[in-house]
Amino acid sequence: MLNLILDYILNNLYIFIRLIIAAILGGIIGLEREKLNRPAGVRTHMIVCLGSCLIMLLGEYMHRIDNTIDITRLGAQVVSGIGFLGAGAILKDGFSVRGLTTAATLWAVACVGLAIGGGFYFAGILTTIIVYSSLHFLGFTTKKGIRKNISVFVESLDNTINNLQDFLVDNGLEIVDIGLVDNIKSDFIEIKFVVLVRNIKILTDLENKILSIEGVKSVHIEK
Repeated sequence: MLNLILDYILNNLYIFIRLIIAAILGGIIGLEREKLNRPAGVRTHMIVCLGSCLIMLLGEYMHRIDNTIDITRLGAQVVSGIGFLGAGAILKDGFSVRGLTTAATLWAVACVGLAIGGGFYFAGILTTIIVYSSLHFLGFTTKKGIRKNISVFVESLDNTINNLQDFLVDNGLEIVDIGLVDNIKSDFIEIKFVVLVRNIKILTDLENKILSIEGVKSVHIEK
């Protein structure tokens, strides 16, 4: 009985190895995402990579039973289907969109899982190294800070919007986006600023300072 169990394990050792490698590689990329508090972290990336690997192994197994089965069809469904999971990682933050990089890494780890499941170890491991390196070492290009939405209600645009922009920049805030909100229930025009705050102390008494600008009627700063 023991010999049968050992034979079974040895015969399926490649399955164990591939699944473990896929989980590790997915976790490596997920670790970098989790450090930055992104929507998908270690567990999500591990599961995606592991599941993709399993699908590839399943295709290989089915091909052994029936060699007319195309093992690439299941893998192709993973590559297209992962888009739904990636879409869940993309979030609208004010006027900006976040999560595109995380969505891309989810798609990448799914591809890594397929590669490992197919026994293409070198490509899977090398891809993981390149993806992790690009996320970690090119992270300096990402602007650090806290995003805040500031809604300013004004009587008219005229020079007010220019004055507001100059004021925010002069006070150490970086303007990421500007938009106008059409509000028929209000007599005032709402201007929405998405700003990057690198020093939280800047927000102290910022509301009163903005109210002192000519033409500004009210202000709301996202807490």
